[in-house]
Amino acid sequence: MLGRKKKLKIEFVSEVKGVADMFPVLKASQYKRKWVNAAMVDYKKTRKETERQSYLVRCPGIFELFKKGYILTSWYDVSIITKKGEEGFAYKFPVEGELDNLINGNPIEGQGDNLSKWIPKRTGQINAIVKMNSPLHVIAPKGVKILFLPVPYPEHFDFESTMGILDPAVSTELNAQLHWYKEEGEVIIKAGTPLMYMLPLYDGAEDIELNTRDATEKELEFFKKVNYFHSFAFEPYRFRNKVKKLYAKYFLD
Repeated sequence: MLGRKKKLKIEFVSEVKGVADMFPVLKASQYKRKWVNAAMVDYKKTRKETERQSYLVRCPGIFELFKKGYILTSWYDVSIITKKGEEGFAYKFPVEGELDNLINGNPIEGQGDNLSKWIPKRTGQINAIVKMNSPLHVIAPKGVKILFLPVPYPEHFDFESTMGILDPAVSTELNAQLHWYKEEGEVIIKAGTPLMYMLPLYDGAEDIELNTRDATEKELEFFKKVNYFHSFAFEPYRFRNKVKKLYAKYFLD
């Protein structure tokens, strides 16, 4: 009898008591988007008229993304104020000074020119990067790193996370570095707001061999069968598991 495969364990631990209780790191599936609910309601209402048409809620690429990885949220309320033509930003907390005492440092700061001036920017983006420091740390097994990305398909576009890879063996700190797109005005980030999407990576991916070539007869046969699977039903997505089994039969067995 084969033994059960041992699960890898990733832990997020907080230096500040209470943060893990109030605002733990979320599984990506726990972040519920209002626009997804609205799209689902519309789909159920119109599905009979649109059976053979493309529809967002049938897109596996988007909804598979919502099931994988983790999301870091804000552990405090903060108001961030920007003025067009002025460098940097101002901010204020509900109670000034309290959070500084908890983490023995500044819970929010700006990354200046030395870090941000060379990074390409979108139109309307301020020069500074808003760094929201967190008391959370990540502890991961050997060979596991964490890919930082913007939260996929969020509810707003006032800011988004920068991208990078964290090696916990080098640094365990989980701090959100945000590109800021509100040039003028005030944005209130409430505690619990999603800030950053995190996806575990495993050593060895860089050893995958890359090859681009013409399809073989066997592969062309597979593609034709999949085309059939997508054409014989009003709702082809109902047969995704059969496509997965077919793929395994052709390429994995």
